[in-house]
Amino acid sequence: MYTFPPTNFYQEFDENLEGRDFVVSDLHGCYDEFTKFLDHLSFDMSKDRMFCCGDLVDRGPKSMQCLQLLNQHWFYSVRGNHEQMMIESLIHHKDSDFWRKNGGEWGYPVGKQDRQDIVSYVEMVEPYLPYIITVGDGTNRFNIVHAELTFAPDISDKDVDEMTFDEYRCDSMLWGRDIVQGHPAPHSENLSTTYVGHTPLNEVNKIGKQIYIDGGIVFGGKLHIVEHNAKVLHTYDKKTDSYSQTNI
Repeated sequence: MYTFPPTNFYQEFDENLEGRDFVVSDLHGCYDEFTKFLDHLSFDMSKDRMFCCGDLVDRGPKSMQCLQLLNQHWFYSVRGNHEQMMIESLIHHKDSDFWRKNGGEWGYPVGKQDRQDIVSYVEMVEPYLPYIITVGDGTNRFNIVHAELTFAPDISDKDVDEMTFDEYRCDSMLWGRDIVQGHPAPHSENLSTTYVGHTPLNEVNKIGKQIYIDGGIVFGGKLHIVEHNAKVLHTYDKKTDSYSQTNI
């Protein structure tokens, strides 16, 4: 599932001293719910930043619009397993049936030119989909990966910073569900808060230093956005079309 090492495996950001930093769970094409949420948060595109746990695409109605959020200077995302399937299928012509069965039908429109436009765009944004994002340092730092960090008995920020590409680690970060399914979590005393998505849950779940925030919006569930510095969890519930917030 990995044709070659990604162009951008790790991306680091300084702390945001001007505005707020948010982390949003898997969007899966739910563009309208996300942009409506931005209005609810009074999101300031001139100084606030939004980081996504990946899986921008597939299953929902507006995958391309969600992927095009990467054009915005305030929006950043790690690579999810659905982006990896998209890249393998459209760029490397591998496992296309697998991707289409998992929501990738949007990448195969009827018109040849429309499909080429999608391929060209995916080729352009692939370098901007790292496996890991880190923001800030010291006590203000946080990390973002798509699925989980499980590749060692002890995981620290130092391990994250010095990590190199290999298929086992990437598989864990894109597809892993060991921790959330009850396998022992790695010791993580020296790991900063790490936000992950991938596994839809009824409620946000913190296991060690890893916080699972995928609420399954594309399945009619919830969209969670964490305001990191304020330690506030904002939630949009699609079933009730309502917003709520709580401390995290």
